Amino acid sequence: AVLVQATSLGLREEDPLPVSFDAVGRIGGLLDLVYGPNGTALVRAARDRGIPAFDGREMLVQQGAAAFRRWFGDPVPVDAMRAALETARP
Repeated sequence: AVLVQATSLGLREEDPLPVSFDAVGRIGGLLDLVYGPNGTALVRAARDRGIPAFDGREMLVQQGAAAFRRWFGDPVPVDAMRAALETARP
């Protein structure tokens, strides 16, 4: 099972985790749609438990890649898009 976190919890470091890992059972992966310069507490907690986890930056990159493909029909420079996102952080 993949857990997708789509609330605003995690925008602030003091936010509680939006899920109890003990309560949801086995998780094969996690996507937290919140993103920020230091990742999210939820992603860090999942990774600490050995769960593959990503924050919303990867979704942002993939949405951009899909739009690029649709608009231009060219190969998508996903690595360049990821690098641009990393350097654009405040």
